[in-house]
Amino acid sequence: MQGNTAVYLQYAHARICSIIQKANKDIEELKTKASITFVHADERALGLHVIRFQEVVEQACADLLPHYLCDYLYSLSEAFSKFYASCQVTFYLTSLLFRSPRLYGLSVLHQMLIQLSVPPLC
Repeated sequence: MQGNTAVYLQYAHARICSIIQKANKDIEELKTKASITFVHADERALGLHVIRFQEVVEQACADLLPHYLCDYLYSLSEAFSKFYASCQVTFYLTSLLFRSPRLYGLSVLHQMLIQLSVPPLC
């Protein structure tokens, strides 16, 4: 699925929700115990994109331009999709992905999308 559309964002969100659900881990516990490390270049790119969230929200509020958030979410979904494809998430689902830092990173993305009212596409 490609394109700058709400469905594209919802599709990425649905993937994230599915991964978190399959992990069957306590996200709240990961928040207190997990440290974030990046193994793959696309994983690092996604992490660096995530930490820009507050900056983008503040800029959107300061400039009164809410479309900054839409642009950010779209590029975040692109970064997630690239990470998802290059890190072979589905193939390594039981070992690679469920490392605490990766799962915690996905839970952060999930919460950001929820807060911005982007429901998962189910």
